[in-house]
Amino acid sequence: MTGVRALSWAPAGTTLFEDERKIENKTLNIAVLRFATVSSDDNHLRVWSIKGEVISELASAKAAGDDDFVSDVAWDRSLGTESDVIAISTELTGVEVFKLNDGPDQRPVLRSL
Repeated sequence: MTGVRALSWAPAGTTLFEDERKIENKTLNIAVLRFATVSSDDNHLRVWSIKGEVISELASAKAAGDDDFVSDVAWDRSLGTESDVIAISTELTGVEVFKLNDGPDQRPVLRSL
């Protein structure tokens, strides 16, 4: 990825969650932040996490066609479900909506709706 065209932080309620770590018989809670980006070179929607000083890609999906231009991304908590909704706006197709939820191996998965 050579650049970011749009970024959206996960909304409150999904942004911070705790990751417990045992160090020298003490339990430490580490805050985890999440955000979504759309790259400027390949139109991929990516979901990232930040744990302490470590940034990791959690999930990725092709967000638009090769000739399309993604201009914005927005993240919202889907009320009443265990998933989040991430929407992107594109020049040719309008709005595309993706659902973010846990896959079979408990890793986040993006699915187009």
